[in-house]
Amino acid sequence: MRTVSTFRLCGSTYQTYTYPIPESQSHEVELNRNLYPGYEELQSPIYDSNDNTQVDLSSKNFIRTLDWSSDGSHFVSINEDFGVRCFIVPQDIVSNEDLSKLVPFSRYFNRYPILCHKLPDAFSIYDEQNPLNGSIALSSRNMPIRLIDLKSKSSILDIKYEEMADNSLGSIYSMEFTKGVSGSLLLGSNKKMGIFNLEYKKLTRSINFKQLSILSTLTASSFDPNLVFAGSYNSSICVADIRTGNSVFQKPTRLEGSGIYQLLETEGSKYLFAVSRKSNKIKLLDIRKGMDELLTFNWTEDMAFSPNCVLTNQKLYGDLSPEKRKLIIGNSIGEIKIFDSVDGSSSTGFKSSTNTSISNIKMNPLPGANLAIVSHGSRSDGDDSPNVSKNLCNDGDSLGDTTGTAPSSTSIEPTDFFGSVGIEIYDGIDL
Repeated sequence: MRTVSTFRLCGSTYQTYTYPIPESQSHEVELNRNLYPGYEELQSPIYDSNDNTQVDLSSKNFIRTLDWSSDGSHFVSINEDFGVRCFIVPQDIVSNEDLSKLVPFSRYFNRYPILCHKLPDAFSIYDEQNPLNGSIALSSRNMPIRLIDLKSKSSILDIKYEEMADNSLGSIYSMEFTKGVSGSLLLGSNKKMGIFNLEYKKLTRSINFKQLSILSTLTASSFDPNLVFAGSYNSSICVADIRTGNSVFQKPTRLEGSGIYQLLETEGSKYLFAVSRKSNKIKLLDIRKGMDELLTFNWTEDMAFSPNCVLTNQKLYGDLSPEKRKLIIGNSIGEIKIFDSVDGSSSTGFKSSTNTSISNIKMNPLPGANLAIVSHGSRSDGDDSPNVSKNLCNDGDSLGDTTGTAPSSTSIEPTDFFGSVGIEIYDGIDL
């Protein structure tokens, strides 16, 4: 099994998110003042005191998801505290011999738990021409979907829940922007997918999926702008034509686990990687042959060291290599795995600085950048439900030497990754 050894840890949030949530929020403000003097101060939380789904303030500030901007200069995190944070990557992060301290440039707090979110493919806070490209779509249970401008932190569009209720859509569990020029936001609910036209600001149609339950993930095809792949928590997969509003394919799969939460389309629209909860196996499905199971990849080789992967609902999100041939994804013991859709090979790309679960890994979109953002942290029960925030657990001793000195404008705590939660940037990722 090949192991890549050229990677280098070049940036980290260190212990910022390992503190309980109120402390991590205050710590961010202090660090932001030092690193970005004169800029607008970070937003304060705005939780609804009457809401029974309040965030557990004693928990660590777990990172749910990570997404790069289209130009690879900044990235966005969704955190346990209903916060949406934007990080600007230091320009010297690769050449700097010291570890860069990652500090959010801005943060926006949602009043309610974030059920799902989506960034446009062309997302960038620097886009002055199209406000949509600087926004994020946020869904909360039984609330309007909001498109929030992450620069001004104001709503540019509310998709009223009542409008969707008329079409029996209900709560939205997954979203996707269309790849073509139609300018639509796809909305996944229970057995239905709505198509919301952003230009006309109305729901144009809904598509029924009789064999699906909750649509847990939507993936617009990169090779046919009219097609979208839908996965559900009952492990069924559907393909829909958003131009005609028809479901062109529905199939219950024999995937192990408790439902699909990520579908990734390989080059040429040949295969789908299907990632499921409570499973040690990742399936490669052949799109051209009715989603037949082509290959099975093991998330970890030793099941004795993979409790969070199989016994809990924690979601670990992966990404495709730049040529869209390989899946790169973390597991519950801090390993980055690489699965090849063409030759069927699997390898351990590298070991992160901690042996807690790798909840996200995303490759920088710039050609030849070889940068990846990684978030780590394990939940005590692994529940990724957006309704109730759970405490995190300590998963084991730290691995690797991550010592380094940050720029003089910031202070760094001692590096202790025991049960840690954080974000890191790695350079030299060779796929």
